[in-house]
Amino acid sequence: SSSSSSSNQHYYILLLLTDGVLDDVNETVDVVVRSSGLPLSVVIVGVGKANFDKMHVLDADDTPLVSVLTGDRMRRDIIQFVNYNDVRHDDALFARELLFEIPKQVVEYAEQAGWRPATATTTTTTTITPTTHHKANVYRHYYHYCCYYYY
Repeated sequence: SSSSSSSNQHYYILLLLTDGVLDDVNETVDVVVRSSGLPLSVVIVGVGKANFDKMHVLDADDTPLVSVLTGDRMRRDIIQFVNYNDVRHDDALFARELLFEIPKQVVEYAEQAGWRPATATTTTTTTITPTTHHKANVYRHYYHYCCYYYY
């Protein structure tokens, strides 16, 4: 039973780097299906020259995974797969592809778990000097992005 208390609202993101192919597809799909009810997102980055076609099966954007072992269907998509070779020449594209599905996955879990957004209690103002302006601007946008999507 999930509590909607803000002190009990934890969400985890697991980053996996792999340079190999997926050999145990049925077992892996079973683990993903069983994990799809947890406060978890899994980001998988394929590196190297391996054939990562089977990894796209796990990134169930269009077709929900069904465990061959149990017959259970995944509750929500928790996997994001990125083939590093496809995005390695563009850091911004790599970051976007890597994190693209995370906000949606967090919100879907929060809704299923009955989480409610925490109420803001204080507002802080930061004075930005010209030397720190760019870095502070990036952090400010990231903060607003997280506050909008994350609970």
